Amino acid sequence: MMRRRILARLLPALFLAPALLSMTAPARAQPADAGQRLLQEGARIQAEQQRQRVEQDRRRVEMDRRRIEERQWRDTQRQRDDTMQRRREAEWRREQDMRQRWEQQRRWQDADRRRNDPWNRW
Repeated sequence: MMRRRILARLLPALFLAPALLSMTAPARAQPADAGQRLLQEGARIQAEQQRQRVEQDRRRVEMDRRRIEERQWRDTQRQRDDTMQRRREAEWRREQDMRQRWEQQRRWQDADRRRNDPWNRW
């Protein structure tokens, strides 16, 4: 009895199964009306264009950000290099000043030695 009920319910479905399996469902439900189809296609194209614009804007923002970061990095490198160059130049000037002072002191000492030399008067 139970088997008959199951078979009675299952039998029509088994007959319909090949027919159901052979039918292909469209990937997107296409409206029958051509105008509606055109509207949907236009909306799809607009959505695609909007997506492309958003992607381009995102890329542009990313490139701008990268360009700004590179410029800031170059500026900091240039500032660091300029600071090091100024420091080297200041150190060189200090050394030159010290050399000049030493030379002047040596000249004065030589002059004092010559002036105070007892044999100088002969």
